[in-house]
Amino acid sequence: MQEFLTQVTQLKYLTLDVVELTVRLLAPEEILYQAGQFMQFKIGDQFRSYSIVTPPTGINNESLSFCVKILPSGVGSDFVKALQIGSDVVMRGPLGSFTVQNFEHPIFFIATGVGIAPFSSMVTDMLVRGYVQPVRLLFGLRSEEDVFYYDKFTHLTSDYENFKFIPTLSRPQSHWPGEIGRVTTYISVSYPVLKDYTFYVCGGKEMVMDMRALLLKAGQDPKRIKLEIF
Repeated sequence: MQEFLTQVTQLKYLTLDVVELTVRLLAPEEILYQAGQFMQFKIGDQFRSYSIVTPPTGINNESLSFCVKILPSGVGSDFVKALQIGSDVVMRGPLGSFTVQNFEHPIFFIATGVGIAPFSSMVTDMLVRGYVQPVRLLFGLRSEEDVFYYDKFTHLTSDYENFKFIPTLSRPQSHWPGEIGRVTTYISVSYPVLKDYTFYVCGGKEMVMDMRALLLKAGQDPKRIKLEIF
């Protein structure tokens, strides 16, 4: 496993408790990885894992972005909150096998919260590389104040006819124009027309396990259900 010395170049709060952290690689200056993989941040004598948001734009990348949920307390959250522009960060990787390997089937990505992080890389990478099968992204959040990456994925729907972005809120506070309800509710209703898809699910443990149980009960092939718990 390779270790990297990096330097913080951007700290952008996407919501009150979600921050996008961008670092520049110092040594080595380049990295080779697959969309969907993650890096481990060295925090004292511990490590915390964060999925790479940045899609691989070729053979190498000189900078990487990560999407981090800021919790009231926690080793990773306290570390990120203390960072400043110019701070050094040591990380190791890339790691993980939560990647798209079979390009013959339509793909349905399902995320809640910062579980969207690996899909930000995976969706963009697939579309740019010319993936022609249908690609769907269902993104569940609680309310309008929790929404992020909306413009990013909406723009992709304009550029690629085979991509559809489906944001849904479980507790909307106003006249939300998108879907309403939990991601599990959406899939339970829509599954009959989604049987041919391979599902990639990422988010909190409860949602991921509920979605797996729902898909299996509906008759989905277990080999076409890929899971990542945040």
